[in-house]
Amino acid sequence: MPGASPLPATFPPPPDVLEVVYRVERVATGVVDTEHRLVRAPFEVRIETHRAEPDAVDPDADPTLLDIAVLGGVETGPVGQDRVLVVVPPTPALRGAHLGTDLAAAEQAGVLVPLGFGRELAGRACTELRTGAPIDGGLLRAPTDDDRSDVCVDDAGIVLREEVTAGGEVVERRTAVSVDADLDLDDADLDEAFAPLGYRIPEADGGGRVRLVTPDSRPPDVAHHELAAPPAGTELLGRFGVLTDSVPGPDAAGSVGAVISMVDVHVGGGEVVVVENGAAVAGGPVLGRGDVPVPLPFAPEATAVFLTTGVEIRAPLETGRFVRITSTLPLADTVSLAGSMRLLDGPGAVVPADDEPDVTGRFAPAR
Repeated sequence: MPGASPLPATFPPPPDVLEVVYRVERVATGVVDTEHRLVRAPFEVRIETHRAEPDAVDPDADPTLLDIAVLGGVETGPVGQDRVLVVVPPTPALRGAHLGTDLAAAEQAGVLVPLGFGRELAGRACTELRTGAPIDGGLLRAPTDDDRSDVCVDDAGIVLREEVTAGGEVVERRTAVSVDADLDLDDADLDEAFAPLGYRIPEADGGGRVRLVTPDSRPPDVAHHELAAPPAGTELLGRFGVLTDSVPGPDAAGSVGAVISMVDVHVGGGEVVVVENGAAVAGGPVLGRGDVPVPLPFAPEATAVFLTTGVEIRAPLETGRFVRITSTLPLADTVSLAGSMRLLDGPGAVVPADDEPDVTGRFAPAR
């Protein structure tokens, strides 16, 4: 039909394990890097950056930069220097080389624009799309003439190319030179690849923690919003008590300052739904306003934003607390889930579910 969008309603979930090698051209400086991205969906991403063209990378050489994301933690920086593992709320990892948002709703909101033509890269056909910011930031925004990011995505949702324009100038191009969506690595090798290396900030020095708690744990002094049952096709991976030790936003997380929260993570069938009840440790507000109003019975000022990994509903509460729902489901389904949540009044109790004080980097769903 003339004028119809060339996009599907959504791309399929990412493969369990994905490997993409990109050639990255930093246009302003003329520097060319090679990025080797290894992904174990949905929580783990490892990015090795080598300062060389792809065909010149020494397979035995250490990378210049190494970034690792795991459930509840992000570590980034040069190899061979002091590294810090930063605690963040457990959600699907960004920078996973896959676009998993509600494409139809994002297009309607103007934060994703189909360009109507495609390419073939790394032996795979892809469709051109435009958004307003680099997709590694995780948040889709409305593009402008001066600030935009043009991406080419194949039928599996794998990002094969990105050209970033800032201030009217092209600043970066990322092009896939190889893709392996059926990588055969055993769990031991994957566990080693995604093992964090960095220094953990002690709690006494303001460090954070992600701890598994019992499914009936609740904050001791405030009301708590939760789903009456896991979304269809999913199960509760865990309820986690979270104290962050660094600023998670202002990107996809939309947060300022340290946050204390209780987080339910539901997984299954390639989908992830995360419900976070939280508040800023000091100051606020925590949540920025999103692009699409989605008034909920318990939060009339709720809004939604579109992430590269799905959608996010931000529901500020009158008490200064918030509920945040991050989901790989379509926006309408996520709004319906949010509207059906039940409110449990306090007091409650927080009960550790095991003897391990920290689950960051060791907790992942069974495959």
